Amino acid sequence: MDIYDRINELLEKNQKTRKEMCDELGISYHTLNSLYKRRTERIKFQMVQEIANYLGTTSDYLAFGNDTVVSYKDKFIDIIGKLNDEDRADLFKYAEYLYSKSESEKK
Repeated sequence: MDIYDRINELLEKNQKTRKEMCDELGISYHTLNSLYKRRTERIKFQMVQEIANYLGTTSDYLAFGNDTVVSYKDKFIDIIGKLNDEDRADLFKYAEYLYSKSESEKK
């Protein structure tokens, strides 16, 4: 099984098509389709990361088949990176609130 088989498998699992994924990620469908046809190993790492995030897995799994699951921490970091500064600040305040709440419940 290669990277393209793993992408197909995860797309099917998520009930998505390659076209939908490309549209949502802003990846050229023509480029991805060309990579599929040639089964090339020369796929840019940035694209592998974007596809992995989209499919809820890791680039390590897509590239090498290593069975790892994206952790909550990795998902959280990905989400934070997509937020604007104001939303990031709000999220941080909420995280602080949840942390202090859980600490007070421990006492």
